[in-house]
Amino acid sequence: MATRREVSSGGIVFKVTKKGVAVAFIRDSVGKWTFPKGHVERGETIERTARREVREETALKNLRLVRKLGKITITFEDRHVRKGDTVVKDIHYFLFEAPPNARVKRLVPMESGEQIQAARWVGLKETNQLSAYEDMEIIVEKAVLLIARQVRKRHKKNPFS
Repeated sequence: MATRREVSSGGIVFKVTKKGVAVAFIRDSVGKWTFPKGHVERGETIERTARREVREETALKNLRLVRKLGKITITFEDRHVRKGDTVVKDIHYFLFEAPPNARVKRLVPMESGEQIQAARWVGLKETNQLSAYEDMEIIVEKAVLLIARQVRKRHKKNPFS
């Protein structure tokens, strides 16, 4: 078995509506709630990848980039491409704001690879609890703080109500 490096990029997307602030989640192939992400394709920037993956996995578009959130590095055993290989993956995350009327869409499963099981909006105050991966804690905490700051500044609302 071999070890290989990969680079992925993804996005945490929020929207502000009359009912409050919501964050887009996907349920991944192992049934955990997380955020859209995927491999950077040749010639693609990490921001472009994040936008593409969000669109492919949630149908969200017309996103406003708020800022880059950071990068995490994870190590795991490949279950899809070269089964048994060890993968060391750098994942870059960006924070995006969607229009207030944006809807996530349940997607048709792909024929191969990882399967996204569902997509949904979650209230901002539930975001930390629903995010299922420990290695994402620092990114999610940063996103929640930035979202709260954006909402207070631009929308003059309590982001947690």
